[in-house]
Amino acid sequence: MDPSHVMLSDKVALVTGGAEGLGRGIAEGLANFGADVAIADNQFEMAQRSADEIATATGRKIVALNTDVRDEDQIEAMVSRTIGDLGGLDILVNNAGGTFIAPLMQISRKGWDMMLNLNLTSMFLASKEAFRHWSANNIKGRIVNVSSTEGLKACPGFAPYSAAKAGMINLTKTMAQEFGPYGIRVNCIAPDYTPTEGTVRMRGRPNSPELVKTLNEKIPMGRQGTPEDMAGAVIFFASELSQWVTGQTLIVDGGAWWAARVEGAFAVVPQEESSR
Repeated sequence: MDPSHVMLSDKVALVTGGAEGLGRGIAEGLANFGADVAIADNQFEMAQRSADEIATATGRKIVALNTDVRDEDQIEAMVSRTIGDLGGLDILVNNAGGTFIAPLMQISRKGWDMMLNLNLTSMFLASKEAFRHWSANNIKGRIVNVSSTEGLKACPGFAPYSAAKAGMINLTKTMAQEFGPYGIRVNCIAPDYTPTEGTVRMRGRPNSPELVKTLNEKIPMGRQGTPEDMAGAVIFFASELSQWVTGQTLIVDGGAWWAARVEGAFAVVPQEESSR
């Protein structure tokens, strides 16, 4: 083991939902560590702008792919184009997703299906396409799925989203077992408390300073997450640092999950040590 094991030089990564937010941060992180990257997103102009900016900043080859991951034919084309444009595929990051806020009894079948297709079925289909290429060409690929801590707990107002994210965590384990004999590793990260452009659009406004303060008090690290925080976890799973790790879900939340007490993370203020 040496520092070269973290580098992704000569590797090709595909990041779904990579135009902005967590996906953009992950794409840029992978490029900073030496990978060429395909950014797949249905916001194509934004994806192209992100690709150009990341390419300029890192010197890597970055391409944008106009892709709606809810469409199976487009997923097949996405994988094929990545291989054709960048000369291969080594790392798949299933990041595309989204949600809306509504009580369970107000969610239609159409809304339920849309959330599962966007967050869970897209992961299933993209992973199958990557596996076909890897198994046929004896490539020890890596899959990193971006779930959420909302897949680990009850989540009123986000029922189909949290169900899909829970499915991602479980499917990660099954894929790790079935793909492992081919040398393919499959892992997952579960972020929380990470404001992005998408969360602002969903809520219709940024979080107020008062809410930010309240959230930060619930997080032992004292701040909300950033796309760069998620990129670090993805790079670990994508690199040879994790060469004997598969089927795992890494919670990336500043410790909030384990400090989920009513009082919050900073309820007990450290006192000066007594002289005894």
